[in-house]
Amino acid sequence: MGRVPTAWFESDPRLQRVNYPVLADTSHQLSKGFNVLLDDGASLRGTFIIDPQGVVRHITVNDLDVGRNVEETLRVLRALRSGELCPVAWKPGESTLTTYNEWVARTFPRLSKAALAHASGSLQTMRFQAGEVVIRQGDEPDRFYIVADGEVDVVRHTAEGADVPLATLRRGEVFGEIGILEETRRTADVRARSDVEVLALDRRDFKDLLDTSDPTARDFMRIVEQRRAALPA
Repeated sequence: MGRVPTAWFESDPRLQRVNYPVLADTSHQLSKGFNVLLDDGASLRGTFIIDPQGVVRHITVNDLDVGRNVEETLRVLRALRSGELCPVAWKPGESTLTTYNEWVARTFPRLSKAALAHASGSLQTMRFQAGEVVIRQGDEPDRFYIVADGEVDVVRHTAEGADVPLATLRRGEVFGEIGILEETRRTADVRARSDVEVLALDRRDFKDLLDTSDPTARDFMRIVEQRRAALPA
């Protein structure tokens, strides 16, 4: 790699405003790496968009006789930055194809819209009648839950055989995260206080979701810490 000659920048006044690094592939190392180097030493006209994690998100390679479309490159970049599912020829301000469940968006406000859409597709709707047990203390943690309608009571069985009410959870509140994140058995019963509808995510889907967002993972670890502190011995 080498520095781009100053004369090239001076050839067009618009280049004077470029404020990011520009390198010349004098060794052809980059051209070889991206497989655009021809046998005669010339390089095809390639455009690559790489995200901050180093993942190649877009590739366009043209023959030497065909110029590149800068506006299309900018359109693709803006579509990628939107974090949504964008249709053919999408432009900023137009509708996207991304749809997601409202409760998922409220529960995971830090996730990208694409991640929200993926999670929404993995949801399972479950209904319980008043008095039914949704999860039982001591069971293996298999799902994470969002209360979509109705109310549930969280009750802890103590070593002395007493039932200690911990909380009543209503629409939009969550439960089931402790066992999954700490990889331990359920810490309390959750019973339907009224007829209730919950949205459930399989434990693997829930953990995969948190893996996509460190801020979201930290939010839920704080929830776990708060709920752990409230548990009786």
